[in-house]
Amino acid sequence: MVKKILKNQTGFALVATLLGLALVSILGIAIINATSSNLKQTKLDSQSQSTYYIAESGIHYAVDEIYKVITEDSNHVDADLFFHRVENIFQDGTLICEDFGLYNKEEPLAIITLAQVGDSSGDTRDYAIESTGKIGNSTRKVGAVITINRGGETNGDDMDDIFLYMENPAVSFAGNAINGENGTIVFGGLDSGRFNQGAAINVTKIYIDGSVNMGGGSTSLGSKSHPGYIYVNGDLSFTGGDREVYGDVIINGDLEVTGPKFNGDVYVKGNVHFGNYYTINKNVYYLGNASGNISSKAQKLDDENRYPDFIVPTINLALNDKFDWSDYYHAASSSDTPPLSNVVRILAEGDYTWSFPGNNSPKEVIIISKSGDIRVDPSWGNLSMKGLLIALEGRVTLGHFNEFSGVVIAKDGFQYLGGGTKLNILHIRDFFPDWDENKPRPLKIASTSGSAPGNEENGNKKVLEFKSPIREKSIK
Repeated sequence: MVKKILKNQTGFALVATLLGLALVSILGIAIINATSSNLKQTKLDSQSQSTYYIAESGIHYAVDEIYKVITEDSNHVDADLFFHRVENIFQDGTLICEDFGLYNKEEPLAIITLAQVGDSSGDTRDYAIESTGKIGNSTRKVGAVITINRGGETNGDDMDDIFLYMENPAVSFAGNAINGENGTIVFGGLDSGRFNQGAAINVTKIYIDGSVNMGGGSTSLGSKSHPGYIYVNGDLSFTGGDREVYGDVIINGDLEVTGPKFNGDVYVKGNVHFGNYYTINKNVYYLGNASGNISSKAQKLDDENRYPDFIVPTINLALNDKFDWSDYYHAASSSDTPPLSNVVRILAEGDYTWSFPGNNSPKEVIIISKSGDIRVDPSWGNLSMKGLLIALEGRVTLGHFNEFSGVVIAKDGFQYLGGGTKLNILHIRDFFPDWDENKPRPLKIASTSGSAPGNEENGNKKVLEFKSPIREKSIK
């Protein structure tokens, strides 16, 4: 009997032990599952938060890109063209930002869109900007409203961007390059008969007050590293060659296209004729009619207001009688020469011709003629020169230099005789050490018309600000 009872107790203890082990196993599995679930949820929460930050970063990335356009263009172009450039940052309506590191082996991505809200005219416009962040299957969206103020046109008080200016169409260039990144040139019509077809015009902003006729040649027009605008107040004709054109082109006449490669948008007020070969990397917008081998990227403007009108700057300079001219050699005529020196400052009454001596390349030369022409010739070949040449009423002619760096302002035209030479940008301020000090400047502007580049300050008015803060938006 006792043995039977003990046997039954042993069996009960075994069952109890097994039940206990089963219960502990179930609890352990439940704890493991709960922990795993919590870890997974924590990971998902972390990924979701990171996705939000990616979306927010997309807004700031887009704002930085818009600031680049504001910095380069806000004071130099028509309002509609300026805002068109802003909107063109978002190709096909979107801007993609992928400059993030891997997150748990996933590639983060921000997709940003921009849409104008409210009034579509004027110098100040509002835009709704949205950014969708993505990491794997996690997606979050944020949005804000920004106000962009173009700031209007400036009055060109110091003309610091302009390094080559003339009103008369007479421009002749036998050199091989005009280099002016972030600079501006203003001159009359451009004809292949007076301009070396192999010459490159590497300039950010180009104003041409007349028609342009370019034949063969394969060099560039506009700056590749800092593309801006090319304004043509007349017809633009390319009849051959393989020329690269950088920046947006605005034409107040007709366009003939054979050979060039347009890397920016092209706006044509008149008609467009497409030749047998050309390259259009963006679009050609025209108000007139299209003919020939018409590009698929040609678009007829249905509204004349979409064409960005412009006016070529007209700048009338005058000497500032409050400036201290005592350091200048006052020349009464061309035969009246200054002491022989590489550093000269000449204020001439009329025509002035200067042939600098020896085989040294002068570094600091300022010649200003009140009413005549200026001609500068080296007495030795293969020399360079740094100078500021201003003919208030006449023409400037440069001889056979290897290289000229400086500024040329000539009301009646410009002639550069040296073949195989370069003309490089400098600024007026480079020749006056106290330019930024509170002192009278040597030149003043009597009157200005058009969109001449000048001081890009916008006072205390913000050029871009958030009208509404960045907030999360629901994903539909």
